[in-house]
Amino acid sequence: MLFTPLGDSSQELEFVGELSFSMEAIVSLSNFQTYLYENFKINQNCPVFNCNVTYTAKGVARSIKTIARMSVGTMEFGEIHLTETEWLTGGAYHCDFSPQYQSYFFDVTTSSLIISGSSIKMDGNYKIVITPI
Repeated sequence: MLFTPLGDSSQELEFVGELSFSMEAIVSLSNFQTYLYENFKINQNCPVFNCNVTYTAKGVARSIKTIARMSVGTMEFGEIHLTETEWLTGGAYHCDFSPQYQSYFFDVTTSSLIISGSSIKMDGNYKIVITPI
């Protein structure tokens, strides 16, 4: 992958002139991918893994087990898809994420990827904590 700086002091990166997201997102995704490989031996362009998801939105936190798919070696770099299950449905919640639209952070203390964003669909801010199991 070819990443080029957008400016001398900017932490934003541009991916082949099409995608743009923060250095923190790239580092977080890389660290999360390394964690998946080292602890679960998952080493693919699109890692698929079981996880616990805690979704906080509208002032309520709910947790559920599901399957996540992460794109890392493709043109969809950084996209994450959560498999719908029980109450976690695309009609009620965001199940697809991209570093272009959400912020990503890898929490080394909990080995979790934290995704945060804001949308009309979720009535404001939301946070998703994805912890591989």
